[in-house]
Amino acid sequence: MDLREALGVLSKASPFAVATANELAETELDELKKCLYVKTDIEVAFEKKLLSLKSDEIIFLCGSSGDGKSEILTKYKNEHERYAHFHLDATHSFEPKRNAIDTLNDIFTQYSDNPRALVVGINIDMLGNYARGEDASHWDTKKAINSFLDGEAVDSRYTFLDFESFPKFIIKDGKVSSPFFSCLLDNVVKDDKENKFREYFNKSLSEPKERILTSNYLMLRNPHVQSVVIELLLNARIRKDQFVTARMLLDFIYCILTGPEYLFDNLFNGGDNELLEVLSDFDPGVIRNQKLDLFVLHRTLELEDSDFQKFEALVSDKFNIPKSLSQQSIVRLFYLLKDDNTLDNSYHINFKGSFNEAPLQKYKEVWGAHNCCCGESVDEKWLNDFYSEIVLKAINKYANRSAPYLSKNEFYLSSHGSCDLLGLA
Repeated sequence: MDLREALGVLSKASPFAVATANELAETELDELKKCLYVKTDIEVAFEKKLLSLKSDEIIFLCGSSGDGKSEILTKYKNEHERYAHFHLDATHSFEPKRNAIDTLNDIFTQYSDNPRALVVGINIDMLGNYARGEDASHWDTKKAINSFLDGEAVDSRYTFLDFESFPKFIIKDGKVSSPFFSCLLDNVVKDDKENKFREYFNKSLSEPKERILTSNYLMLRNPHVQSVVIELLLNARIRKDQFVTARMLLDFIYCILTGPEYLFDNLFNGGDNELLEVLSDFDPGVIRNQKLDLFVLHRTLELEDSDFQKFEALVSDKFNIPKSLSQQSIVRLFYLLKDDNTLDNSYHINFKGSFNEAPLQKYKEVWGAHNCCCGESVDEKWLNDFYSEIVLKAINKYANRSAPYLSKNEFYLSSHGSCDLLGLA
């Protein structure tokens, strides 16, 4: 098996993409899949609750398709099914004449008749569909579900663990991190003897046909490149409202590593992955400003630039990238390396300012402050200042565009003859 085949366990098309309750005898690929596993905060919370679970309680592990519900439930099922019934997939029915809601009704009926705790893995949409069903049975469970969905207090017999309540991205002091995704990447590309993928990578280094793949692997090892990729994924999350699931991330890693082009091109050329389709909208290769335009013009005219030639030689030696890249690919490479100041040549750092979007940076800071704000931290004051000094001023300016003579505490609503109707802040 070579590196490309080994990385196949990451693909959404792989039979290893979904965990099942009945695992077959382990193979080499099974071992690779085990290496990918990352223990998340939601799994820690789930394990803690499972250890204190009472016979009259129900745990709902909720999320979107691909979040990793089945992985968590499969891992704990064998050890805990003596005192808890596990229903791994509440999205489907396994009988052709019945639907998922019928199956859930049966599960809850068995739970009522049998003094054994219940653990249910369920998509958040199906949770809502069940609670809104016209069937009057299990009204207490439906009431608890509706309370959870409405953000209200829930009966103590019910525990809801939602993947969306455990953010995959953290913004602190303006910097973006994702411990979960960073661990996933390390499990694939880390230069460590414990990493089973490294063995296949080392074998592929001598294969000329796999030059692009091994180059991508080397680049993704770079922690500064990883930080830029994480920042891109956050852009997809907050600017395009793109869900980011574990299965989607694994397939994303597979696509950017094994795609037809180099990593910096695979990231922005789209592809058969939801994240890649969204990231194509953030392509740095289409940015236009004086510095980048001059660079592209100089490269098109093939003007002498010894510093750039040194940069080309450095990245060619470090990442095994050819020197005959297109101007668009070079700009994308600059973007991917924009935070890496450890290279012997800092030519790419000259273009870092071309990729900084002040409004987007402010958006990230506000988004991060909202996620961290608990009502007592410095973030609360920062948010109050932001809303009073920026948001309210902008609203006031827009609302009073037809009446600029009004004060900052007055809002123009409408005119009636010679009289203006105002609102007070």
